[in-house]
Amino acid sequence: MMQFIIMLLMMLSQVPIALANPSEMQNLKGIVKASSMVEGEFFWIKGKVGEGRYYFTNPDGQQCSITVALVVGSKAEASIGIHSGTNIVIDVLNEQLSQDIQQGQPITSEAWQIGTTQNIEHADAIIKTGLNPEDGFIINSRPRWRSWWFDNVPQKVCQTYSNP
Repeated sequence: MMQFIIMLLMMLSQVPIALANPSEMQNLKGIVKASSMVEGEFFWIKGKVGEGRYYFTNPDGQQCSITVALVVGSKAEASIGIHSGTNIVIDVLNEQLSQDIQQGQPITSEAWQIGTTQNIEHADAIIKTGLNPEDGFIINSRPRWRSWWFDNVPQKVCQTYSNP
């Protein structure tokens, strides 16, 4: 019985890989992941704010990440409240978009083609989880004037992984 359960778990763990779009995986430049978001509603405005990480591979083949600030906004039903938000995952497919995120440039969803898992054709980035297609967002949302006084360029953390 235990062998059956282990085999079943092994087969199920491969399902997400099998369902991934091969062309999307081939073009993947990086992934934005934000898990500590605060969500709030104020009358007809709904928003999320928080920090996440952008994961990418540098030209030397090292796995790198930087901290990114993320702000999300949309229209909503009339309500007031603050609570923990859902995780956000965005796959980045465009090289220039990836470079801009790495350099700390503010990235607005309106300036790029943002797709969903059902609509990836010509997309620069794809919303995987945590956002609706009508949500607007900004990556690296901190004010640029702060960089005049502080070193506000994202610090990369890179590691080389070797196969055992």
